[in-house]
Amino acid sequence: GVLAVHIAKAVSMLRFRGVFEQGKRHPADYGRIGRVRVELKRNGQPVNRSIPSRRELHREIARLLPGIHAEHQAVVAEAEAQHQDLQPELEKASMPTRDKGKRKKKR
Repeated sequence: GVLAVHIAKAVSMLRFRGVFEQGKRHPADYGRIGRVRVELKRNGQPVNRSIPSRRELHREIARLLPGIHAEHQAVVAEAEAQHQDLQPELEKASMPTRDKGKRKKKR
C-alpha cells in the first residue's frame, strides 16, 4: 500500500515544503501511520503555479507514487538479499558454545 513516507517523498520531489508527522493517524484508516502536511499556498497565492489546488497536488503525487513504490520495493528486496547472505554468518555467530567436557560434582 501507499505509505505516508512515499507521499512525503513525492511532495519533496514536487518542490513543495511539507512536514511528515510520523505519529499521526487518520481516524477512518487507523492502521496507516503518518500524515503529510503541505504548504500549498503562501499569503493566499499558490506556491507552485502549475499545481494551484489540492486536487492537482493529489494528481501529481499519484503520478509519482508508482515510481517511488518501485524504488522502495527494490531497496527492500536488496536489503532482504543482503540479510539472506548474512544469515549463515549470523547464525554461526549467535550459536552458544557448550562445554562438552565432564563437570566435576560438587561435594
